[in-house]
Amino acid sequence: MNPYTSYKESGIEWVGYLPNKWEIIKGKNLFGHRVQKNNINELLLSVTQDKGVVRRDELDYRVWNPQDDTSTLKLVLKGDFVISLRTFEGGIELSNVRGIVSTAYTPLFPKKDISHHYYKYLFKSFGFITELNTITSGIRQGKNISYDDFSGLYLLFPPLQEQQQISSYLDHK
Repeated sequence: MNPYTSYKESGIEWVGYLPNKWEIIKGKNLFGHRVQKNNINELLLSVTQDKGVVRRDELDYRVWNPQDDTSTLKLVLKGDFVISLRTFEGGIELSNVRGIVSTAYTPLFPKKDISHHYYKYLFKSFGFITELNTITSGIRQGKNISYDDFSGLYLLFPPLQEQQQISSYLDHK
């Protein structure tokens, strides 16, 4: 990839300078919070740092399973991102499957046309995870990041074609 011809100060510490055509956008303007419940016939999902969001029955280890009532679990659609309890360590996870997750998780859906792959990389970047650590709350090891906290974060928003080029480049590397 070639360097950009001109840059501007982002005003965000973890970002620094960015190409002139890129935007900075608040999390709430780029992603909404999916809170749909009562999806009792959906597959149970697990949120993992190494595999992203996966079907629970595909895990090689045992995890907690809800008893009979899954009506309070949240719907996740393919292409949603999920804020998990350990997000402060490993970033926000992309879901490639549809199903339901615990209410401890926060499903996010894009409000704009995005490259999911680009945001998968952004949400796993050191700078972004460091920024997440500034908004975590809770005293146990699994610190919570609420949608309200996430919604105030500033995110990079390059033009869609550049998002795709960047993720393709990172795939290659």
